[in-house]
Amino acid sequence: MKESGESNAAADWVRVTFARHGAWHWRSPQGFAFAHAYRQVPVTLDELHACAANMPLAFGGDGMPVAVLRLSPNGLSAFVAPDGGWRGSYVPQMLRLYPFALGAPVHDGAAAALLVDEASGLVGPRGAAGQGVPVFDANGTLSAPVANLRRVLDDRMTAETRTGHAARDLKDAGLLRAFAHDTPLAGGWGIDQGALARLGRTQLARLHRSGALDLAYAHRMSLHHIDVLGRAEAVSAAPPPDRNAPLHAFMAAVSQDMARPDWG
Repeated sequence: MKESGESNAAADWVRVTFARHGAWHWRSPQGFAFAHAYRQVPVTLDELHACAANMPLAFGGDGMPVAVLRLSPNGLSAFVAPDGGWRGSYVPQMLRLYPFALGAPVHDGAAAALLVDEASGLVGPRGAAGQGVPVFDANGTLSAPVANLRRVLDDRMTAETRTGHAARDLKDAGLLRAFAHDTPLAGGWGIDQGALARLGRTQLARLHRSGALDLAYAHRMSLHHIDVLGRAEAVSAAPPPDRNAPLHAFMAAVSQDMARPDWG
């Protein structure tokens, strides 16, 4: 696994400007097929528990949490159906905001730059992107839909700042441990349970205040998804001859997991 912030290798993130995108249109993705390109995506404290209830969580070396969308370095994510539908009860926010994201400010004191993935096929000069809405309005300001999305991204950046403080506390407390090279999350980092158990009250109180304990416990809970995700990926890699089978790969793996006896 890569560090947090892993991105789509085929993406072409460009800063949104009126000079470049004044006559461009944008449309929302029809499904999540684009998510196959991501092995993991960054998450924040605001969506931590929803992600942990659906997929494994790991950490980058900087302590920032990521949602794991596939265990295999290559191939397809079992969370995405053949028709692009999402298999799960929660979609990580970063995927719901695509093809937009925030980048670094263009200079000190400036707002973060709004970026768009020009390789997404969802934006282009007027008419080229198909049905959609203008990126800018006639006055040269962001159109209402894009401006609303920008506000959501600004809120996410605030959440990322809080998450960063919690992540730093995790790292400073010595709670991060690299996963072994022969484990499904190799290349990522997890919580050292022994180190967590040895913390004193003062340290625990500090970690609780920053949200670092939430990160640690949500991560530990989320690891129960590893086995079922691995089986779902195996089924996806070798689909049954009947393409109209009533259970797709992910739900088939969940069904197998639930049917397994407690003593087996």
